[in-house]
Amino acid sequence: MPENIQLRDGRSEFDLYGDPNRRIRLNLKDNQIFVRAQEAEEEMRKIIEEHEKLSGENMSLHDEIDLIKKRDDEIKRLINYVFDFDVSTPAFGNVSPMAEIDENGTLFFEELLDKLMALLKKHMEASQSRIQKHAGKYTS
Repeated sequence: MPENIQLRDGRSEFDLYGDPNRRIRLNLKDNQIFVRAQEAEEEMRKIIEEHEKLSGENMSLHDEIDLIKKRDDEIKRLINYVFDFDVSTPAFGNVSPMAEIDENGTLFFEELLDKLMALLKKHMEASQSRIQKHAGKYTS
């Protein structure tokens, strides 16, 4: 039987909505999240544009449902790629990530990305401040 190896990966745990059954794990020190987010943003924009274009066409109900499922699955895949963790399952459950969540038309996945990216930026700024404080005595 193979040996089990446990690695620390620098991830912190967060409970969405205060619910431990909707826990996500994020590495707040992973600078590549911003790179992956930029890559995913382009793909997400294309998915939304394609959906808007095709939604106006005369489609059968079956085709429309297939399009919605494909689009939702792709958005979830991209969000999971950005954070290198299955964030979509605990965040969305069975709700579409493209669901409008307010009167301004904000999409559910946009709300999630805004909140998580703000958390990451806040942590990165605090981390930069600590680094500058410690490095200052060597660079000034």
